[in-house]
Amino acid sequence: MTLKDGITGWEARPDAEVLQALARQDLSALLELHRRYARLLYALAWKEQRPDPEQWVQDVFVSIMHHADSFSRTSLHPRIWMVMMARRVSS
Repeated sequence: MTLKDGITGWEARPDAEVLQALARQDLSALLELHRRYARLLYALAWKEQRPDPEQWVQDVFVSIMHHADSFSRTSLHPRIWMVMMARRVSS
């Protein structure tokens, strides 16, 4: 999928499929995950009183991008997997 006019092309796809695309280095999949989960991660940063929430969320998405291939080896729901990845990122 490619990015066109701010639309990723992944809007109707399930999270697991988007993560699999990210594992194949499709950066439009990363944009879609950010669209879906940035607010959740910012809320988590606020709840955990992260000193720099914006940087932390960015670091989380970088970690998700780098470890997307490991998602296929788990039976976790994609949202749970991403939150677990987030909790591993230090402040």
